[in-house]
Amino acid sequence: MNQYIYNPEIEDQRKPLFNVLLDLLDTFKDFCDRHDLTYFAVGGTLLGAVRHSGFIPWDDDIDLGMMRKDYDRLLELIETETLPNPYRFLTPLTDPGYARGQIRLTNVNTTAISAKTARYNFNKGIFIDIFPVDSVPDDEKKLFVLKKKLIAYSYLNAICSRYSCKVGTIGLSRFKCGLYRLCLPLLKSGVLSTEKVFRALNKTASRYQNEPTKRVGQVTFLAEDRFIFDREIFSKIETHRFESTEISIPSGYDAFLTHQYGDYMKPSKQASYHGDTIFDVNTPYPEYIRKHKLLKRV
Repeated sequence: MNQYIYNPEIEDQRKPLFNVLLDLLDTFKDFCDRHDLTYFAVGGTLLGAVRHSGFIPWDDDIDLGMMRKDYDRLLELIETETLPNPYRFLTPLTDPGYARGQIRLTNVNTTAISAKTARYNFNKGIFIDIFPVDSVPDDEKKLFVLKKKLIAYSYLNAICSRYSCKVGTIGLSRFKCGLYRLCLPLLKSGVLSTEKVFRALNKTASRYQNEPTKRVGQVTFLAEDRFIFDREIFSKIETHRFESTEISIPSGYDAFLTHQYGDYMKPSKQASYHGDTIFDVNTPYPEYIRKHKLLKRV
């Protein structure tokens, strides 16, 4: 296949991308089996498993979740264990230019890149996302404070990424330019760094880990109510068909999907979080950037 901007309406484009994602899923499942880690599908991947027994036709990624204990264990393993080519785990600890709050598993012989992130120096292979699921406080005031702190850390993480990749204030609003310049002395001195902010983000998100709260959530991703769920949803894990393989899902999938999507069995096309992303299943991302001179376009 040639380089292309992924169009989910074209079946010939869907299948090669889905095959790469399924290969990443099988690689991650094997890794979890070797280390006795538990994962489960979330978001559109869970919806696809239940409604389509596979991908939602217009989807372009795989989203997985892990309870905090397993997620922290995965972070520890990433620092000590190297996967065989072409697979790499991606975090702000492995790639300081990466500004997301979740782990990714990528295939470095492929490309998943948007023009606006081309100048950022991090692994841009096709990926699956792995999110931590954390206990959240039952008290609404404490939850409000937690959300605000996590939003602040996400801003700081983006600023640190810009500094690490020498992007500076390109493309920022006046407010964010001011915020960047305010942080600049801390960045230069090393008080602020992507690694430190990422660790602080996870420490804050897991603050209530040992408390018997009624709710849990994907709060390092988006601190919104639709990503906060009753704990009982994740009390048991089962397997479900997903394309040519199987995937783990929470036993409370109906409550999860109803909370997040409403009448989830009625298809309703949603915009992708990666709508401007270029996918290429045959070209390693550094080669794609050079060949298409993306750095000169942004």
